[in-house]
Amino acid sequence: MRIVVFGATGYTGKLTAAALVGRAAEGITVVLAGRDERRLSGVAEQVVERREGAVVEIAVADATDEAQVRRLVGPGDVLVSTVGPVIRRGLPAPPAPPPRGQTQPHQN
Repeated sequence: MRIVVFGATGYTGKLTAAALVGRAAEGITVVLAGRDERRLSGVAEQVVERREGAVVEIAVADATDEAQVRRLVGPGDVLVSTVGPVIRRGLPAPPAPPPRGQTQPHQN
């Protein structure tokens, strides 16, 4: 299973990624996603230091592009979005419907 953290290079994203990596069970991959590969690599280095053996990947993607979000988040994956400001960059990720056979994401 993968946990995809969109907005992983921002303040809240870094804290979220560090907490997830520190608590991830064996077999869980934490994917740090955002628009800037260099910044994502830096965050990955920081969070991996917190837990030896953690599986962390990076993915360059734009949360405002529904097609990129769909390609990145697969069946059984969990999407955590810390993208902001939400009104400008965080809206397309939640409406992207899951592929047939998956449940709808929780919406308020």
